[in-house]
Amino acid sequence: MEQYELTLLFSVRGDLYKTGSDTVREVLQKINGKISKEEDMGERPLAYPVRKEEHGHYLSWDIEFDGSAVQSLKEAIQAHTAVLKYLLVKK
Repeated sequence: MEQYELTLLFSVRGDLYKTGSDTVREVLQKINGKISKEEDMGERPLAYPVRKEEHGHYLSWDIEFDGSAVQSLKEAIQAHTAVLKYLLVKK
């Protein structure tokens, strides 16, 4: 198991933040990952528009999972329309 930090930027429209975070959690469960720390940074204005959005909801997780599943996690995150941007960093 390797440790990563995952920061997600969600759209603030409707309940996209909740559905997006639930989807990423499900993907982590499928790859036998676990969240060791979660920080909800809330809604903030963006420095520049991202997909025509002026505000975003930030969420940061410290996660542990097998490094061979990085690509499948990235693909699942990119496929979800609520995620505007993400950053996955190995600790």
